[in-house]
Amino acid sequence: MTEARKRDLAERLAQLSLPAFARPPLPAGGSQLFKKFLDGLDERRKSVAIDTYAERLTVDELDELVRFYESDAGQSFVETFRILDERMRELFQTLRIERMTDEQSGHLGSATLSSADLAKLMEHAKQPPSK
Repeated sequence: MTEARKRDLAERLAQLSLPAFARPPLPAGGSQLFKKFLDGLDERRKSVAIDTYAERLTVDELDELVRFYESDAGQSFVETFRILDERMRELFQTLRIERMTDEQSGHLGSATLSSADLAKLMEHAKQPPSK
């Protein structure tokens, strides 16, 4: 019974929290195939979130997080996170452009990472989060 409740709470948490992540916009005149791809991506993202929440969080933690996301503060957080996510995407796009420009000019700008630093960052990102 606890596992079923845990799964239900994980699904509810995913439903409440995932809208915080911006879905890539469908390009003007975007094809139905691309829309179908994005829909599939949304489903996979939701499935991964549910599995991760159920695996990593206790029933009490899930219950508390669901209550938070259902609250006014939680809804405000979701909206704020959408804006933060959008701004971070813009920042990374800017950094990517700066890096391409610096590589074309033969030097690496101060706002970009070296290949070695990027490799270290990617390796760190692969590490499971500590609880």
